Amino acid sequence: MDRYQFEGYISDYIENALSISRRKEFEQYLADNPEAKEQVDAVRKTIKSLNNLSQVRTSDAFVEKLQARIAQQNVIVPTEQQNRRPLIFGFTPLTATMMSLVVLAIVFVGYELLPSNPATQTAIPTQVTTNNVIPNPSTVAPVTNVNNESVVAETVEDSLSNEIESPQNKPDFDDRINYVKTQ
Repeated sequence: MDRYQFEGYISDYIENALSISRRKEFEQYLADNPEAKEQVDAVRKTIKSLNNLSQVRTSDAFVEKLQARIAQQNVIVPTEQQNRRPLIFGFTPLTATMMSLVVLAIVFVGYELLPSNPATQTAIPTQVTTNNVIPNPSTVAPVTNVNNESVVAETVEDSLSNEIESPQNKPDFDDRINYVKTQ
């Protein structure tokens, strides 16, 4: 017998309603577990104390009166329409006012965060524009209409002249790169 079976048979044991085989099992469990015997004694004391209580007599209409009284307390009393405040979109006036103030604050902050002049939206600081920049050449060749053959010939000549001039231009170009790297 396990503990749960034992607890289920306590009242049957006290009332002497167990079969002989179950009763022997129950008593064996009591002998093996001293705390089980304390539990049976506690249940016996509780049953004796309940049997010693005096009986209370009530009127024949007690149950009906009790049910009527309970039903009377469960009736929902409607609130008067005069005490209710009018609702604005389903909200109390205080809640509606607070929500409108929050919406206005959000709109105001959003307006303040927007730039006022679109020209100053992408302003570049002067340090970025003046430091570490290779200057543009000061001489600009005018644009003229030229036929395609002369353009090809000039391109070939320019590439040859760049190859010839590159040893002379190389130190100046390297100095510019070193200047940018050190800044």
